[in-house]
Amino acid sequence: SVIRFLPNVLSADECQYFRTFKQHVPWTDPIINNLCYDISEIAAINTADPAYARIETRKEGHPWHTDKGTKGHMQWCTFAASILLSHPDEFAGGRYQTRSKFAPIEQGMMVLTSSDVEHKVHKHSGDRTVLLMFFT
Repeated sequence: SVIRFLPNVLSADECQYFRTFKQHVPWTDPIINNLCYDISEIAAINTADPAYARIETRKEGHPWHTDKGTKGHMQWCTFAASILLSHPDEFAGGRYQTRSKFAPIEQGMMVLTSSDVEHKVHKHSGDRTVLLMFFT
């Protein structure tokens, strides 16, 4: 299992830029492309279909799961990355938690995990927006 907390992978301006996306983020975006290059230095990732990147603002959070999917619907997923786009002052709750630790809540920080890491996201109020990337 791989769990890495990488601070400041995006600037505040880059976080704001991604918050303008409605949902889907193309792999061809130059910032995404640079992120993927940096991630590839840590983990063997691929952006081939069905891999995808998207923006999420899910107030109800996520129960305990792995990124292969609780019903096995994402067996193709090998690694996942989550980057907090909101500033922590904009929301309450929303902590990312693995079975062993909570992630710090920092704007622009990435949580990179292998898809076998069980984790959850606590419900929140306010505006908690994240960029999610799921790799093959």
